[in-house]
Amino acid sequence: MVHDSLPPYSEFPRQPDPTLWDWLQRADKDVPQPAAPKSDSSFSTKSWTPLLLFALLVMTHLALRNLAIPRPLGYFIYLACLGGLAYFTWNSLVHEASEATEPIETWFPEVRLPLFGAALVMIVIAFLWLPNNQFTAMGALAWLGSVACFVAAVWQVGEQQETPQFSNQSLGRWLLLAGLLLGGFLRFWQLDQVPVEMTSDHIEKLVDIQTLLSGSRPIFMPMNGGRESLQFYLAWLAIAGFGAPIAHITLKVIMATVGYLTLPILYLMTREATEDEGLAGGAVLLCALAWWPNVISRNGLRFPLAPFFAALTAYFLIKAIKRDSFNALVLAGVCCGFGLYGYTAIRIMPVIMVAGVVLAWFHLREKLRVANIAYVSTLMAGFVMLLLFVPMLRYSFDDPVGFWHRTLTRMTESEAGYETAAVMTLLGNIGRALTMFLDQHDLAWFTTPAGQPALDWLTGSLLYFGWTVSLVRWIKTRDWIAGFLTVSLPLALLPSILALAFPSENPSVTRAGVALPFVFVIVAIGAKQAWQFLREALTGHKGLLIARLVFGIGIAFIGVRNYNIVFNNYASQYASTAPNTREMAGHIAGYIDFDGTWETTWVIAYPHWIDTRAIGYQAGNPDWHNVILPDTIMANLVEISRVESETKFFIHAVADTGALDILTQLFPDGFSDRIPSKLGPDRDFMIYYVP
Repeated sequence: MVHDSLPPYSEFPRQPDPTLWDWLQRADKDVPQPAAPKSDSSFSTKSWTPLLLFALLVMTHLALRNLAIPRPLGYFIYLACLGGLAYFTWNSLVHEASEATEPIETWFPEVRLPLFGAALVMIVIAFLWLPNNQFTAMGALAWLGSVACFVAAVWQVGEQQETPQFSNQSLGRWLLLAGLLLGGFLRFWQLDQVPVEMTSDHIEKLVDIQTLLSGSRPIFMPMNGGRESLQFYLAWLAIAGFGAPIAHITLKVIMATVGYLTLPILYLMTREATEDEGLAGGAVLLCALAWWPNVISRNGLRFPLAPFFAALTAYFLIKAIKRDSFNALVLAGVCCGFGLYGYTAIRIMPVIMVAGVVLAWFHLREKLRVANIAYVSTLMAGFVMLLLFVPMLRYSFDDPVGFWHRTLTRMTESEAGYETAAVMTLLGNIGRALTMFLDQHDLAWFTTPAGQPALDWLTGSLLYFGWTVSLVRWIKTRDWIAGFLTVSLPLALLPSILALAFPSENPSVTRAGVALPFVFVIVAIGAKQAWQFLREALTGHKGLLIARLVFGIGIAFIGVRNYNIVFNNYASQYASTAPNTREMAGHIAGYIDFDGTWETTWVIAYPHWIDTRAIGYQAGNPDWHNVILPDTIMANLVEISRVESETKFFIHAVADTGALDILTQLFPDGFSDRIPSKLGPDRDFMIYYVP
């Protein structure tokens, strides 16, 4: 049920001709439709101004990216263009006066008290039986049982929901299909090669997975700054249950799958928010092509879990309020609760949920069952999130430093002092985060090509334009969904903004991951409004063909540009920066196949060279740790030299001439060779073979 007296996004006055984005300004169904023009002229002289403003916006965006104009001047022109587009958008919106409505009586859900009581008892048991950061069998069963009992206790059997009439269904499904096909290709093609190597972060993940394989069941991974555990349990399931290797590729396949599954969830979220399947399909297609979700999905770290659970939570939240569904809001709480075990950035999602409920209550308080939405449902959703959070809550009590370490070290001076006053740092961080889609960029080489903002310049222009459209719509029509989208985007950037102790880490495309689904809903809204301006300027059948051609060229440009960013810029940067342990592992494997063994193979560590643990994982033997440390090199090599009648194989850094001297002295019959790396001469390494 749509409670707002205003019609949904999908019910805009239609153009006389079918359009690619059949979504124009919003109006009630009984508003007379504009008559089709008698002329078949392709050009109208009345509506070029907003189109020219949008073109100037895109050109200014491109100029700022290429540093062709001073930043203050570029920002001024950019904001002026957005202001002009806001004016034309304001004039295009139709706002119908609200009709008087009868007050709706307060409603409370049916609660099955025995099941509710059982949930309370089991959650106490779970809290007590989850000590020492471990999932015990009793504690885990009590925890999951408490969640199941609570959901069963408050679930409204036979709840009536009125399904909206989604517009543009055929167009939306074709765009969805295109987005899923292209998204699958871009998420999985050359996954083994892009990115090509592991970093120490990947190795830490594999070490944690081996902890699970050894029988330990940690709730939280406190090492390396602290990490939520969902990814590790997914990898454990793939390795123990399906025989996947303990390797980088397993991490990448799992996370790429999560990133891919975000696309259909984004479709459901967008369709629920706008009641327009064409718009939803467009959001999926644009998200499928964009480099940002593609890179964080392919990297193999936990990053795509945040946008996945954010999109799923937002879908159920919007559905709950639009359809007056108590059950959907409970499901939103379940999704957000499970999401808290994914990636740290998702901790901002409960704040976004509260913002959505408050906005809906403020705008729809005379039309909703107030107690249901504003009080009871919110409390129930919060309670189920609390139940799901209990294992992490127990760990946070047992080890608060470990649980909050990553957050506190970024927000406070516990690890590094503020560079400037906290307020000034916060303001600077806000500005950089809000322009991370324009001309600011993440400095992390393993997730962002050098100098590349989170979106390409055309998609970025559509984002800022779409955000302006949503803001104008919220102000003029008091549409709570437009307000929710407008507010959610900056809120979702807070995990990046709050890096006050390390402002150089802001903006961060990974910590801003919760913003990703909201970004592409807004990008699609901007694209549809741009389509409206284009069709107002180009009328008739010829105008329709030209408009379709323009949009087709734009989508093709976005696809080609983002493909180049991922598979050329990002791939080459990553390969030239990450340690080339895969090549070293290949030579070890070749030696073992020839006449060697794992026991007669060693790598000699060197400062600031490689993480030697990676070689074993890359070579397919994660338990291999034959590493000789620099401070014990002489003693270790002397002991190794006493073992006769076995070949020996060593790898060491080119710069480690001391190691080569000792090897030559102790093994005079050996052969030394410098191995040229495919990634460049600075990645070369040395091998020493003793026959």
